[in-house]
Amino acid sequence: MHRPPYSPDLSPLDSFLWGYIKHKVYYEAPKTTDDLKTAIVNAFDSLHSDILPKVIDNFIMRLRHVIASEGSHFENLIN
Repeated sequence: MHRPPYSPDLSPLDSFLWGYIKHKVYYEAPKTTDDLKTAIVNAFDSLHSDILPKVIDNFIMRLRHVIASEGSHFENLIN
């Protein structure tokens, strides 16, 4: 099975972390650069170890989709 060297389908940073951080940062629409910086720090501070098992479960599910789709794009199957 061929996968490109960089596949966002299999990157927990792309499939979870950045979406989570973006949601947390822009939830209250920061108005200034300082507000934005504070929101980013707060978003990362809000990450707790109880989130990790969910990220791992999601990653395993994505691996199964890659196998089932024989390496083809599968994002439309899980959204």
